[in-house]
Amino acid sequence: MEQAYVLTGELRDGRSLLLDEAVPLAAGKVRVTVEAIKGTPNGKRSHLAVLEDIWAAQKASGRVPPSKEEIDRVLENERNSWD
Repeated sequence: MEQAYVLTGELRDGRSLLLDEAVPLAAGKVRVTVEAIKGTPNGKRSHLAVLEDIWAAQKASGRVPPSKEEIDRVLENERNSWD
């Protein structure tokens, strides 16, 4: 059996799924098992829950957000390029 991927998504209608993340597979036939997520209306999560998942994934990947000074420097360089 090949690698199986478990992820979440949104059932748009009876035939369409919107996955929350990409699957590293080539286009082609796949087997899908659908299970409703309990505790959320229509399987939808709150905006805060989605943001918390994003922040957790970024932290797990080792991403370091830019500092205030780095952002200020980028903005200043952009503003100086307008002249």
